[in-house]
Amino acid sequence: PSQGDDRASPVAFLGGIAAGSLIAQLVLTGGPVVLATIGGRAAEITALFTALALFRAPYLLALGLVTQVTGALTDLIVGGRRQVVHRIRRLLVVGTVLGAGAGWVFGLTVAPVVLRLVFGAGESPPPPVVALVAAATTIGLANLVFTVLMVARGSSGHLTVSWVAAVGVAAAVILVAPLPPLSLVSWAFLAAEATAFMLMWLGEIRAHRAWTQPASVDGGAPLAS
Repeated sequence: PSQGDDRASPVAFLGGIAAGSLIAQLVLTGGPVVLATIGGRAAEITALFTALALFRAPYLLALGLVTQVTGALTDLIVGGRRQVVHRIRRLLVVGTVLGAGAGWVFGLTVAPVVLRLVFGAGESPPPPVVALVAAATTIGLANLVFTVLMVARGSSGHLTVSWVAAVGVAAAVILVAPLPPLSLVSWAFLAAEATAFMLMWLGEIRAHRAWTQPASVDGGAPLAS
């Protein structure tokens, strides 16, 4: 990693990546298990699984590009390409907001028809649930990019903290919201992905500001950037 709070300890750096990535995968794939735990019916569990199967496809494709993207972002950071990294982050945030909105509309309109055609009418969840899953998985794709960016910076500790907090928010939704099990898990999924996105975005802003501050040597005068 080129910078970050974990560079002094490779074990902490790798542990942060492993923990954050594991929690992210559990959030992305664990909805049916959580639904079964809180009393969801078998048909609801199957319906949620089919919706996740449809919308996880772009995420799974993006996983194949992680190594190349990590290398490219690391080169930008090591090379001091601050404005380029800033534009990437800004485009990511704007694209996520627009993409999540588009995913919501797609989930309300087109996706239920696709699910009925592919899996059958009995396996398709209600359109509002499909919309929640679509928006959440869109944010999840952006979170994958933020994860890669934070790894390139060496900020794996913040990655883990973001996902732990996201799980906490999702658990609070499940415990507090008075919703049927399927809707409850879908809202918790969206809440977790959105929380992780916000926290990683804020962490990336903080890391970028620290990166653009002039460095100093032994407490002396700042060096020119």
